[in-house]
Amino acid sequence: MSDENPSNQPLSEDSQAPASNMRQRARHELTRAGGIGDRTHGLVRRWFRKIWTNRGGGLYATGFAITFVYLEIVELITDDIPKFFAINPLSSDLFTFAIEFIVDTFWNTIFAFMWPATLVQWQWPMGIIALVVGFYLFPRLVQGPLERWMFDDQPPS
Repeated sequence: MSDENPSNQPLSEDSQAPASNMRQRARHELTRAGGIGDRTHGLVRRWFRKIWTNRGGGLYATGFAITFVYLEIVELITDDIPKFFAINPLSSDLFTFAIEFIVDTFWNTIFAFMWPATLVQWQWPMGIIALVVGFYLFPRLVQGPLERWMFDDQPPS
């Protein structure tokens, strides 16, 4: 039993104040100008701009970035996090985990390069139709607004 709340009664508002204060400070840090949120957004924008420029700045670049992020998140949730918490950090399993993580990221990059083929195979013939329509409509409807939103205040790399 805990000495702090022996009666098992709900905690008073006074005892919950520090947690509420921490949430408010965290929210403020994420939303204030120049805070973590701004810096993280800047890192994502720089990464996306680099991918955008290297992959031709169109639907292919956008598809690559979205596919890579999707594959990494799925890999992280389904494989990496459970495996990480199941290993002994004092054994060689941690080194093996790091190597497997690097190899998986490499394969996710390869699969992200092949995103159009995956889309075509997704549901034949709708996948090929979606790809053709996407390549036709993307530069006409999406590319300009996306570039203005992502790179308006950032010079080209």
